[in-house]
Amino acid sequence: IRVPSSTWKVILVLPEGTDDLSRVTADTTVIAACIPNRQGCGEAGPWNVYTLSVDDLEKMTGYDFLSSLPDDIENVIEEKRYF
Repeated sequence: IRVPSSTWKVILVLPEGTDDLSRVTADTTVIAACIPNRQGCGEAGPWNVYTLSVDDLEKMTGYDFLSSLPDDIENVIEEKRYF
């Protein structure tokens, strides 16, 4: 089994409700993290040590996250780094 060099996540934090896209604003929190898959990786500290902006994660992975959002909102929330 081939193990990837890292595991990443993008979390869009929304209050409970329906029609998710319509509830995303420029103030919505987005948490992106990229954690290395190596022995002792937790020694660097808690998970938030591995957070980065969505823009940075997109550069690393080649994926375009949150592309269904309007560009003005997408651009604002993807450049922020939370935690």
